Amino acid sequence: MNNILITKFPLSSRYGGGEKHTLEVVEALSRRGYNFFSLGSCRVLRDEFRRRRVPLHYLWAGIEPVTPAAVVLFPVTALPVFFLLVIALVYYRLIKKVKTLYCLSLTEKLLLPLVARLLGTRIYFVEHRMVDRWLTKNPLRFLYAFQSRFATTIAVSQALAQQLTTIGVSEKRIRVVYVGIDLQQFPWPRRREEHQTSFIVGTVAGLEPGKGIAYLLKAILEVREHIPNIRVLVIGTGPERKKLVWLASQLGLREAVQWVGFQREAQRWYNHFDVFVLPSIKAESFGIVVIEAMAAGVPVIATRLGGVPEIIQDGVNGLLVPPGDAHAIAEKILSLYYHRERIAALAGAARKSVEERFRHDTMIRHMIKLFDERA
Repeated sequence: MNNILITKFPLSSRYGGGEKHTLEVVEALSRRGYNFFSLGSCRVLRDEFRRRRVPLHYLWAGIEPVTPAAVVLFPVTALPVFFLLVIALVYYRLIKKVKTLYCLSLTEKLLLPLVARLLGTRIYFVEHRMVDRWLTKNPLRFLYAFQSRFATTIAVSQALAQQLTTIGVSEKRIRVVYVGIDLQQFPWPRRREEHQTSFIVGTVAGLEPGKGIAYLLKAILEVREHIPNIRVLVIGTGPERKKLVWLASQLGLREAVQWVGFQREAQRWYNHFDVFVLPSIKAESFGIVVIEAMAAGVPVIATRLGGVPEIIQDGVNGLLVPPGDAHAIAEKILSLYYHRERIAALAGAARKSVEERFRHDTMIRHMIKLFDERA
């Protein structure tokens, strides 16, 4: 019986690449006979699991220790939270016959693995984001490294796997499983919206400082004197939205930029794009939106950070630029605008890359292999 318990006790809840990846794994494996249960305080996953009829229990397990204040509080709350989690784990192990623990947040990774192993449960740490100050400067990283000895850590890129080894996770305990997408959602060859008269640059990103949207706006300002009909579609929302709208207005781009907001099915927007730009200044662990754009046949310009260079071979299936370089982004946009034949070549190579390396069924096959491994 393949029963899996998913746990997540995040500092805050929002729908992002990690949540999307988790839901796709659950849907695919459920069709293959796996049974899922959910325990945690993540509102996004709670609502999504409820729609999918995944049995769930809400449990508050303190504040995830990923900020200085939460780290200070962790020793105070750790003991009662530990007992709560152990009781829950025993219940799922003995009553629900759960044999696999799928950990998504730091709290349970710090507290449960040793006990879970003693109960005969296999543990997986699933890491979707790059390791930065939330863990590298966290005094609890030593506990994380210790507990990782009892788990298999799933990383979504080689870049992330390398980072994990620098904080003490054994390379032998890490498995890299690239995210895959369902190509049926991206018909090929691409059918661009024929009524468009503008040259449209699109991006799909949370509006956060690390996403570098300000550099995209500055690049558009530089480009507009050469491409008067250029337009920007920004798909996403976040805490930086007001600041970015103000910046666009200050740059004289108010009419050129459309702020679409959050779209659960963002793939519907790719057919409007002539170029896709991901201008991140903080490393992306992978970049699901990059492979979505590539699958849709949209040429991609992205920053050379994190796991993105594992997806894009510069000049072959996409274009890479240095982080924080608006001028470099502008140059790449202009290059594609003036050399339309290059758009077709990059788009074809990009689609082929996704078909060969980032298919949904390939990802699921690797996940099943991991779950079927002996601990």
